[in-house]
Amino acid sequence: MIQKALFNVYGGLSKTLRYYINYTIVFRNPKSYGTATVRRLYIAKIPDVKGYQRVLSSPNYTILPSGFIQDQFGNKYAVFNKFLVGANRTFCLTSSYIVEVNVSYVRYLDAPISKINRVAMSIFINPQKYIESDALEIVSLAKILSGNETNVFNIGKAIFDYTSTNITYDDYWLKNEGGRWQEEKEGALWTYRNKRGLCRHFSALYVAIARALGIPSVVASGYGFLNIDFGKLHSEVGTGHAWVLLFLPGYGWMPVEPQDGWWGQYGASLPTHIMFVEGYFSKFHTSEGDAWVDKLNYWSDSELDVTKAFSYIVEPQRPKRENISITVNITNKVYAGENLRIQCSLSKSINGLAMFSVISPLGKVYQSYGKFEKGSTFFEWKIPADWKSVGKWNVDVAFPGDESYEWCLENTTFEVLSFPSDISLYIYPENPIENQPITIQGRLNPPIPGENLTITLLDPIGRQHFYYTKTNEDGRFNLNLSSGVFPSGKWIVNISWPGGARERLYNPASNSTAVEVQVGMLSVVLELAFLLALALILILFTRHIIKLILGI
Repeated sequence: MIQKALFNVYGGLSKTLRYYINYTIVFRNPKSYGTATVRRLYIAKIPDVKGYQRVLSSPNYTILPSGFIQDQFGNKYAVFNKFLVGANRTFCLTSSYIVEVNVSYVRYLDAPISKINRVAMSIFINPQKYIESDALEIVSLAKILSGNETNVFNIGKAIFDYTSTNITYDDYWLKNEGGRWQEEKEGALWTYRNKRGLCRHFSALYVAIARALGIPSVVASGYGFLNIDFGKLHSEVGTGHAWVLLFLPGYGWMPVEPQDGWWGQYGASLPTHIMFVEGYFSKFHTSEGDAWVDKLNYWSDSELDVTKAFSYIVEPQRPKRENISITVNITNKVYAGENLRIQCSLSKSINGLAMFSVISPLGKVYQSYGKFEKGSTFFEWKIPADWKSVGKWNVDVAFPGDESYEWCLENTTFEVLSFPSDISLYIYPENPIENQPITIQGRLNPPIPGENLTITLLDPIGRQHFYYTKTNEDGRFNLNLSSGVFPSGKWIVNISWPGGARERLYNPASNSTAVEVQVGMLSVVLELAFLLALALILILFTRHIIKLILGI
């Protein structure tokens, strides 16, 4: 059955999701004595990303920052100066946001690579440490993937297809080693050669391939694949997630999930990802020294345990919508192998997605999609020509809703039948004489050529004789049986066809008739001659006995 939950995101087409976010940093001093000093702390500020992510309220901090700084990519960081963490004590700092993300999907955009201003976008094109876009192996791969394509959107799809199918996610690294940084196993080139890695490896390789072609791209960092079970509190504890921003000339930055997209789709807006920074793998200069472009940087005089917790509630943002209904017109009875035809209409003359689920008597579900146009749609589907198809079927037709109308579903049923069949049967001649050749003729309906028919003859003393024949082009059959096999008496002729699945599903068919085989003239003459001979022998024998008695 179609599940209502499916429509909450995809079918419901809520164009935005609203996240209520708490981002908490916990510093713990593991020592049993002494106080640890954190000289400076930088926490990235969740940014707006045009077309995809919008911060509705400025972050609220449990401790006010002393100021903000900005790196070369435009990322902003809240700055916190000197705080103390006592022995076996913790220090917590939380920033709160309300963020809206768009839910969208594009199949195609015209973004000519010739329109890229490589000078202005050089920071997003040049090779760098961990993104070795000038390595010969990556340059060669980039040329193979792009071919003669000049549309950046299509090139990005080719790179997505490569990274999502040729690189394997390293679950062992994540689960057993916590995904920790291993300098000798980082970067795009290592990922290409070893065909495995974590999210940052997928992203580094994707960006390196794009930059090798002169296409601006950058690794984004934040939290991804978030749980969108609406209205519930969720929490992610860990280092977060990395993905890609790809620049499309004429449009701007498009997020790309190089592992497998959102629902496996390139062109989806990644509404389960919240970005903190762009430019991951890069560094920027601060008064404390170089810092990573990432969600968090700090400098302290002793080692601290640091935990990052990303907690959130997500809700779909929809206006109040009007209720709507579906009327479904369907044939009550359909033969297996024929097409099921469904005519549907909405109570409003609107356009939208139509979703069909057809459920067999054994519970197998067949699903398809269509479109309502001016409130109407038509669906046609061939019923499998199979005995499992016979019985009562269910049909669910759903409109998943849009911004103005609620989702709705209508259920109906229909019966699937097997086609009837029959066989006509004729015997020639109608009154055969014993040992005379006979012909068995008839026609199979449906008139299918090449079908095997079984003919059984039951003779007067109960023995069975089996014969086989095939139908011709119009379903007719003809079986000639030679002389010498039909003694007189009552014969029963049976013919059968097993039916079953062809283009359609047919019932078995059979027919029978009785034939009285007459005694022939030759048999009569021979029988009379036999009787006369017997009588003559009897007379002669009688005369012989009389003579013996009389002594003649």
